[in-house]
Amino acid sequence: MQTNEIDHRQDDALVKREQRKTVRRLVSKQARLVFFIYIVMSLIAAFFLSANIDSTEPQTINGSSISAIAACIGLVVAIFSRGYQRLNRDLRYKNGSMDVASFLRILTLLLGLQVFAGIANIGIEALLNAYGRTMIMPYFSTPLKTPMEFAYIVLIAPITEEIVFRGAIMHSLKPVGRWFAILMTSIMFALMHTTMQQLVPIFLCGLLLAVVAMNYSIKWSIVLHMLNNLYSTLFRQWSQQDAILLFTLLMALIQLVCLISSIVWVIKRRHSIVGYIKLHSSPPKSFRWAFSSAWMLILVATTLLFIGLGITTLPAS
Repeated sequence: MQTNEIDHRQDDALVKREQRKTVRRLVSKQARLVFFIYIVMSLIAAFFLSANIDSTEPQTINGSSISAIAACIGLVVAIFSRGYQRLNRDLRYKNGSMDVASFLRILTLLLGLQVFAGIANIGIEALLNAYGRTMIMPYFSTPLKTPMEFAYIVLIAPITEEIVFRGAIMHSLKPVGRWFAILMTSIMFALMHTTMQQLVPIFLCGLLLAVVAMNYSIKWSIVLHMLNNLYSTLFRQWSQQDAILLFTLLMALIQLVCLISSIVWVIKRRHSIVGYIKLHSSPPKSFRWAFSSAWMLILVATTLLFIGLGITTLPAS
């Protein structure tokens, strides 16, 4: 009897060791991909910006053009990393049909999450202000100036980001567990943006988009991502113009309704949400193993470094 118990414990330890190795290997590979894409994007941005600074000619390429080029290169890197056939299968993945009611409910949740994230950012900014610091970056509040900026934010970024994150990365992590894949993909998606101001909104929106891609298909997460960015862009544009203050107030009212509706829906469906997480859970300690993988630690450390650099001294009033 004692021999059987010892053998059983050894088998459990062996299984757990293999699970730990598998989780760390899968997460490390995807974190390395995200880190590499970020480095490539940074190098491209640095190259073009230095070329524009050194040149006496008028600037022919702006920040959004640089971002679009970098995003496309990042997409190519993801295709090579995942493999064309696997990625093609990921993009064709379909788990359920989307009806009009479900689409509108998810869109309402997405806008509600934006409002919630905005409130969270206000609290974080107030805390930083108390210590004479700020995380606000002027770029995120200034109106768009070129059609390329609009095209990048509303079209190019949603397509490339969904294919890379909710396509290649999420499906690579799915063997560990659906909820694990959804949550880790959303965390990596947030870390990719490397600013404190974007961290909470990107994580929450990414979480919902990952659920949509996992439970419906990636085409719906792309459409919702586009609509989310379109709404944010219009709000950003119109809030800077007094002439259309009425539209700004109308959009603010829509946000308020979406927030209240989202809170009510989450409260009503809380048991279903918890049940979904339990049903698609991963092995115990999976998240601990994930965050102890080498490339995940590098990715987190890099993001924290850039977040720290982005928090600046509050200008004197």
